[in-house]
Amino acid sequence: MKYIKTAIFKGIYLPSLIILFLVSCASAPRMVHYSNYYISKDKVLNEVRTALQSLDYEIDMYAPETYALSTKPVKIKGEASKYNYTLFVKISDRIEIYISAKIIIYKRNSQSNLGKKNIGRRLKIFETKEYVQIIQKNEDKMHRSVQKKIFKPIQKELNKIKRKNKISFY
Repeated sequence: MKYIKTAIFKGIYLPSLIILFLVSCASAPRMVHYSNYYISKDKVLNEVRTALQSLDYEIDMYAPETYALSTKPVKIKGEASKYNYTLFVKISDRIEIYISAKIIIYKRNSQSNLGKKNIGRRLKIFETKEYVQIIQKNEDKMHRSVQKKIFKPIQKELNKIKRKNKISFY
């Protein structure tokens, strides 16, 4: 009886748990990064703004009354496609950095014109023309490697500011 119970557990439950674990880890993480701080919100917002400006982000909206800011769109190349992304920073109990992204997809379409044209003794059977179509879609989850390209420099810059000014972000 004991042998049957362990065989059922190993035969049914264990593989199903492994499959559930693998499927749940297949999707990309949410496009948000959190950091903690222990100074006033005004100082944190100014420090985050200077960190983003030192990384060549252009500040589009800066609202010190709501402790938020956003950047202008930036282009980045992912593994298979290109993205336009904007950073939104909100200071509440912690620093919240969100990414809003659009994926740029290039489609090549060809238009063929089937017809016969007499050119002397030769027949020209068809002509093709290629058109490039650009499609932009909102992207709610980017690949983890693309998110690392965005978040790692920001985290490094915040750590530099933390060490230089002896400000506690953790």
